[in-house]
Amino acid sequence: MKVHLFNPENDLALAADTAHFTPPKAARALHAAGALLPLWWADEGDVVIAPDDMVAEAYRLCRRYGLRGSVARGIDPSIPCCTLPWGWSTDARRQLIDAGVGKEFLPTDSQLARHRMLSHRRISAKLLELIGEKPELIPTEARTLQEAMDAIGRYDGDAYIKLPWSGSGRGVFRTKGMPEGKLKDYITGFIRRQGSLMVEKTREKEKDFALLFEATETVVGFRGVSSFITDPRGAYGGNLVAPQADIIREAGVDPRFMAPTLERALSRIIGTDYRGWLGVDMMTERVGGRLEIVPCVEVNLRMTMGVAALLIREKLPDGAPKALLSLKNGGLEFQQ
Repeated sequence: MKVHLFNPENDLALAADTAHFTPPKAARALHAAGALLPLWWADEGDVVIAPDDMVAEAYRLCRRYGLRGSVARGIDPSIPCCTLPWGWSTDARRQLIDAGVGKEFLPTDSQLARHRMLSHRRISAKLLELIGEKPELIPTEARTLQEAMDAIGRYDGDAYIKLPWSGSGRGVFRTKGMPEGKLKDYITGFIRRQGSLMVEKTREKEKDFALLFEATETVVGFRGVSSFITDPRGAYGGNLVAPQADIIREAGVDPRFMAPTLERALSRIIGTDYRGWLGVDMMTERVGGRLEIVPCVEVNLRMTMGVAALLIREKLPDGAPKALLSLKNGGLEFQQ
């Protein structure tokens, strides 16, 4: 039996790195609104952890779309199971224990610590290095204020600074036009809270998209492409639910030629330390009038909305209209 948990606040839990994490109100609302999302990829006999008052809605979804999982607030601790949260952290483990999952079926402290380090945004720099990106385009990790200011200076004062762990599209700031005193205060606070930050070149984005992968015991394998929208500040807006051909057309380029190279690089980085879904966010930018692919903006070592959109599409009938799987007002909306 597989036990699924929708815990989209997990990136925030990784940043907090505490056994007693309390997510902000908006994150709690999102967790509640999307609790049934894993029903779309649950198999017969699987359990999705959700409140009792969502059983009727779960039944309606299962009947309408032929979904096969069931919903429960908890399970019998003696039942062997495979646990599949949205993302892993000490807080995810706590939630699963609270739902009745036996500790023997959950990651150890050392495994979770390793996963947290792999989820640091430095993984993007490592990936770009392995695939042969130009050194000046690889993000720099800064552990001191001086290191951060030096890195920003190399980009003539116009760079992005990114927190190591933060919610999707959050924890990202552009330095251009920011008063130096305020910028230094930001950097000092970020490093004090999370130990370091990433500094990278600004890019003039055209389109957002991602390559989706699944890590098994032995290898990382390519599974599909996703197309998503963000606001001008980079905050997530929604994922396209459509056939792969439509998604590639929406992206404006076909990035699948990069999949084998990324598979090899990701396999080297992750090894056997992670099993599950992951996404490599990318984008296109105009360089000298040409449309070029930025091969890695961010790596999400967890389930993603892009993967969810891919799996939802598999459950819809042929000819179903395109849809948008989106987050809005702290909730989850699926609009056809």
